[in-house]
Amino acid sequence: MKFKTLVAILMSVLTILTMLSGMYEGGLFVQNKIIYDLDTTYQTLEEGFGASGCWWAPDVGGWQHYTKDGEDVREAIARLLYDKESGLGLDVYRYNLGAAVTPDKGKYSHYWRTVESFLTEDGSYDFNRDKNGRYMLDLALKYGASQVILFANSPPNSLTKNGKGHSSDGKCNLSSENYAAYSKYFCDIAEHFISIGVPVVALSPVNEPEWEWKGGQEGCHYEPNELVAFYEAFIKEKESRETLSSVKVSIYESGVVAGRIYEYLEALMASEIIRPYMTHIDAHSYWASVNDKMAFKQYIEERYPELKVSMTEWCQMQNGRKSDIDPALTIAHVIMDDLVYLDATTWQYWLAVSCYHYEDGLLYVNVEEKNDLQIPLRYYAFSQFTKYLDKGATRIKSELSLKDNNGQIRQCSFINPNGELVTIFINNGNDLELNNVRLSKKYNSYDLYSTSANLLGEQFVCGGSSASTIKIPRESITTVVYKK
Repeated sequence: MKFKTLVAILMSVLTILTMLSGMYEGGLFVQNKIIYDLDTTYQTLEEGFGASGCWWAPDVGGWQHYTKDGEDVREAIARLLYDKESGLGLDVYRYNLGAAVTPDKGKYSHYWRTVESFLTEDGSYDFNRDKNGRYMLDLALKYGASQVILFANSPPNSLTKNGKGHSSDGKCNLSSENYAAYSKYFCDIAEHFISIGVPVVALSPVNEPEWEWKGGQEGCHYEPNELVAFYEAFIKEKESRETLSSVKVSIYESGVVAGRIYEYLEALMASEIIRPYMTHIDAHSYWASVNDKMAFKQYIEERYPELKVSMTEWCQMQNGRKSDIDPALTIAHVIMDDLVYLDATTWQYWLAVSCYHYEDGLLYVNVEEKNDLQIPLRYYAFSQFTKYLDKGATRIKSELSLKDNNGQIRQCSFINPNGELVTIFINNGNDLELNNVRLSKKYNSYDLYSTSANLLGEQFVCGGSSASTIKIPRESITTVVYKK
């Protein structure tokens, strides 16, 4: 009996000592901490981050003006977007194939919103067209873009029912007789780009097919059965091209992860021709709530567990150009929602450059002065993800344990291919100190970067030991990079 009592006492002492040994790094008496589980992994960022050259590049690419700092405005834009050291370090450039073969008499809200096509009236190709757009594509590749996605909002207007880049009645503007012709056109252009060394990785001939697209910009509606029939024709054409064998088909650029996405997805997955290409579903993050995203993720896990989500477009649908922290926090929350709740394998922004009084640009230009390049806080918030998360990074499990968890702070963590541990925090509340849990044996140091209401732009804040307390500024997007 005495022996058993002694053993029990020793075990109790051992337990207490074990608990006390963890006091500094996430132990019993540390109130605010982040707990890492490096062995539990989720999705990999297969394509990294990107943005679209739609609308702006075919105009801005022809500007021969200099910024107030004396830099060619086109070079400045490409550097700020694609250079890893002085810019966002984006991986993906989305190149827009315009619909304007002949002068388009449609209703467009701005002259940027209809773009010249390579197709000519006699059915041949003129690859000297869209020279400004191609100029910006070349600059994006020069500064670091490694992947190009060719996408279109509408088929060429010479193939549409009404001769315009948008419909007249809200119905599909491409007759079934022209499915093959549009597919040939798209694949021909892809082969040309590849032949001149452009790293084309995906083809996206359909954009947000659920909307009516009756004007304002190029666009084309498809009902689910029409979308299936078109993609079957498109895949047949692509499969006939050996040079396109390694190029993906982007399916299907849904406008929202809610509503009719289920109807379209069921129709696409029912096709024996399309389903082998459905490794990913490409979607846009407009208007979807967190509950919408969680519901969609649960649906595909139950119905199609092999299917991954690519998030290929978003901008803030709101008038104005706010200079405070709010738009920066908004984009950060949307990105984190998509990475955490949808396990998105890529995240791509809509308008890399805007001239509008709208919350839609990573950068803003003035079409009159042409040298007035403005950088909103949204850009710096995006940089907290793009500069420090590399293509091939894998998300891991990490959790916050807070004394007063009022939902004001959230985070997600990734391991980069080089072994760095990267955690992005969004803090809507006050300054917060956090202790790291058991990282000192794996990581020797960390660097901390922040975009906040006080730091107007992305700035290096501090560095230190991985065992140190990290301080997350109030109203900020903050990235901590742990190094071995």
